[in-house]
Amino acid sequence: EFLGVSFELNRWWRKRLFKPYLAAAFRITVRDTSSLAFLASLGIHAELVDDFAFHAPFAVFSTPICHSDPSASLEMTKTVRDNKKISLALCRWGLGREQIKALRTFIQQYRNKGFEMGGLAFQTIEDNDRKVFARIDPILPVISDPDQVLHELANSRLLIGMRYHSLVLALRMNIPFIALAYQEKVSALMRDQGMENRMIPIQKLDDKTLVSRA
Repeated sequence: EFLGVSFELNRWWRKRLFKPYLAAAFRITVRDTSSLAFLASLGIHAELVDDFAFHAPFAVFSTPICHSDPSASLEMTKTVRDNKKISLALCRWGLGREQIKALRTFIQQYRNKGFEMGGLAFQTIEDNDRKVFARIDPILPVISDPDQVLHELANSRLLIGMRYHSLVLALRMNIPFIALAYQEKVSALMRDQGMENRMIPIQKLDDKTLVSRA
């Protein structure tokens, strides 16, 4: 079974290698319409479901929320909206010289305005987000404990998010965000949510664009 995943097999040889596994699967569920259409093009049946994080019983949430049914969205946990805390959930993929410059400029400008800037490290083992933050701004405080990450995000005024699940959580908490789309799964999430206006493709990220969207 392949459950709650996204597919971006954008090379012919990847499709050829992976298709037999998909064809042999008992069940496949995907979390975006882009992946559903891709599998259909291969003749593979799949079901569209919410990402599991939309339903996970985190203590910070009062009730689950279903992003595919806006009418089912329930009240988020009350947070302070007049705070000056901005969180960033970044990863290394697609961050070149221009992108790093844009993030440094953004962090410094908002720090000068009195905002509290902080990093949320969603991965810290092989693909270590802490190394990304250290490269961008060595003095930026970074947390990785899951409970602390949830608490910081729930109390943020804005999220600058690359990590897929940081954006899912922001949607669930109703936290304002800017999505930096470094992979198709992020773009697909924003399209399915009807929130492409909150997305910046990572290739187009520069200091002016990021600051103007915040």
